[in-house]
Amino acid sequence: MFHPRPFIFSRFPPQGTAAVVRARHGSLLDIYFRIHAEFQLNTPPYHPFWYTPALFQGRLIIRDDASELTYFHMYVPNEKRLNVDMEWITSKGGPSSSLEVDIGYMPRMELRSAASSISLNRTGVTSEQLVATMNENLYDDLLKSFDSPDENFTNGKEVFDLLERKFYPFKAVPYYEYRQAFKKAEETNKLVHTLILWGALDDQSC
Repeated sequence: MFHPRPFIFSRFPPQGTAAVVRARHGSLLDIYFRIHAEFQLNTPPYHPFWYTPALFQGRLIIRDDASELTYFHMYVPNEKRLNVDMEWITSKGGPSSSLEVDIGYMPRMELRSAASSISLNRTGVTSEQLVATMNENLYDDLLKSFDSPDENFTNGKEVFDLLERKFYPFKAVPYYEYRQAFKKAEETNKLVHTLILWGALDDQSC
């Protein structure tokens, strides 16, 4: 839906999709997911241009027999200064290609459902139903009913953290911002091991 040429399995790790069933309410499943995918923006005769967001994450509420999608939201997080990688070939002459690489910031890349899904096999479906506007109050009430803490997760952030560790096993060890690290070292009476990086290890665009 973002572009006609997506690659749902990116060229480099982390790759693929992972999901967690956060809760069940009756026949409805509340699912959180994380996707590492990319897009090929060009077609021949133009040289390849790969557009790779850091990640997609989101949430969907679907009936357990997949007959109805009640809620869908997918987006590229924008809290960090860099969240997209771009690579393009500038020439193909000679034995090797010339590749240019850049990273940047994308303020918004998002898909969100406007209404619950409608079966096209149903009789009497009108065009107005297919383009119905989003009922914010309905979605707010629906999400609140799913957001109560349980024995596994107290909030959505914990679910996304679990998915992050699936793609980045090193995240099983907590990392702290520079000033927080020294405070934590004092509290635990431990030494500080410092890593200085140009980019973020837990960001595909870096």
